[in-house]
Amino acid sequence: MDLGHDMFWAYTKKSVSWTISTEPAGVVYFKNREDEARFSVNIINTGADAQPIMYAINNMSLQSAIIDSTGKPVKKTSHVLLLNSFEDTTFYYSFKHMQGKRNFAMIDIENYRPEGIKEIIKQQFAFAKVIQNGGLVPIIEPEVDIKSPSKEKCEEILKAELFEALEDIDERVIFKLTLPTKANFYEEFTKHPKLIRVVALSGGYSRHESNDLLSKNRNLIASFSRALTEGLKVDQTEPQFNEVLDDAIESIYLASTDKK
Repeated sequence: MDLGHDMFWAYTKKSVSWTISTEPAGVVYFKNREDEARFSVNIINTGADAQPIMYAINNMSLQSAIIDSTGKPVKKTSHVLLLNSFEDTTFYYSFKHMQGKRNFAMIDIENYRPEGIKEIIKQQFAFAKVIQNGGLVPIIEPEVDIKSPSKEKCEEILKAELFEALEDIDERVIFKLTLPTKANFYEEFTKHPKLIRVVALSGGYSRHESNDLLSKNRNLIASFSRALTEGLKVDQTEPQFNEVLDDAIESIYLASTDKK
């Protein structure tokens, strides 16, 4: 016969914790002449109980894709995993470099067409908005052919179209423009509130010509490629290579900062 009984409740707190690691850790590099690099993500439930874990992976680059272990691009960026205590899982991926569309257009016309330049600027700014939506700063680069007999007229039309296009954007951009025929032709852009910076491309001019033209344009700095690498050769010794490169950097820096 049960004369009496008693009872009590005992509660334990759920221990929720997990660790996540990548291999290689930190940064994934592409090796020379390769366009794919593998990496993995390992997740361990280090808690005392089974628990759901939301795992998300995002690609912030416009020039690379994340490929899963089956060779297909990752489209679903988040997953919910249910892992038991001290259970783990590993995801295997690859970064694959994609030949993305460069925000660059060449104005290469012998008989200039104003509507053609307008179309190029429209395309440049449309793509700039895509880049801005990805959280990046676009560089708008409508290059004028330095050999065009209509170069100066092209620059006049280009300048007007760029001013008009700037009215339709909310966030700031960078302009990368061919060295102008007239000194200080783009100076107004260097003071525009919607421009972070205006930089000059060498466009096929020699380094000497590029530096001379750049030094005549206030607030314009260099973003040279061809002029920078002029004189560099594959058969040079390391000291020779470094000397030529150092001289190039020094002269371009002076042209960017010491204006005539």
